[in-house]
Amino acid sequence: MSLTSAVRNAAPLLPSLGLPVLVGCAAGLLAGCSSDPCASLCVELAREVDACQASWGTTWDDLGAPTRAAWRSSCQEDWAIVRADMEPRQVSAAEEACATTSDALGEQGCDELRAVYVLGD
Repeated sequence: MSLTSAVRNAAPLLPSLGLPVLVGCAAGLLAGCSSDPCASLCVELAREVDACQASWGTTWDDLGAPTRAAWRSSCQEDWAIVRADMEPRQVSAAEEACATTSDALGEQGCDELRAVYVLGD
């Protein structure tokens, strides 16, 4: 699953932000740049999803990537593409949404992540 798809599926986790901000957030996660909250979120999501996979009975291939690193890179690439088409105010809003999501990520359990990344397709 691409980051953009993941962000669309994550909408219930951040209902007040709306899809455009979530897509921007998802795209930001793919950039890989630690100063970019969206790129950082991609790294964090990959780690959290990896930790849950055994309980889900899934592999990275089930999520559309051969490895955790490939999934993270895809997420960051998606963000770079989406970010390139955004206006500066949209980038700021997306980065804020990513930071908020990152802060809340530790509160999400494997069931919530499974609903987004496994069942969301």
